[in-house]
Amino acid sequence: MHSSTILSLLITPALSLTTSHFTKRDSSCDEPTSLLCFGIGNLGAPQHINKSDIEYAASALRHIASSDNNPLWTMPPEDPSTCSEWTIPVTNSKGTLLLLAKHISPGTYSSVTYNDLARTIDGGKDATDEEKKDSILGACGENGGMQGVVVDSGDEVYHSEEYVNSGAKPEGIVVKLVHAPES
Repeated sequence: MHSSTILSLLITPALSLTTSHFTKRDSSCDEPTSLLCFGIGNLGAPQHINKSDIEYAASALRHIASSDNNPLWTMPPEDPSTCSEWTIPVTNSKGTLLLLAKHISPGTYSSVTYNDLARTIDGGKDATDEEKKDSILGACGENGGMQGVVVDSGDEVYHSEEYVNSGAKPEGIVVKLVHAPES
């Protein structure tokens, strides 16, 4: 196991905050939190992700939230020059989507709900037309894209004693939808 992975697991508080199994890549920190779509302007090539794969990922994240007491996707502090990008594992996903979370604030103990990850992807379970339009799926479609996690600051998880005492912040994570590599 990579030494920074072991360190990350050791410094994560023993709370209900969980870090999922992940694949970590080091990358640049200079990515915005605003909604950006691939294949538009100078933002790389369209990703050609099947819409059904994107919808499945959002649904799977909501399932994790509802069946596991709304766990948290946590990215602990790390070397300021690292800005890791982790694969968010989506159970039974064998499609065209590779779902990534990038830690753009490496000095921050960032932690967000799985519902917020899903909301960023598709606007939310009961999203209004405006919320859908402002999501990665709604704005970018099959091109894929990226956006800072859209946080429901009213979610009681963020106001719980455990969360507040952990020092975590619901910020510093960008969700990316890219085409999965051929296997």
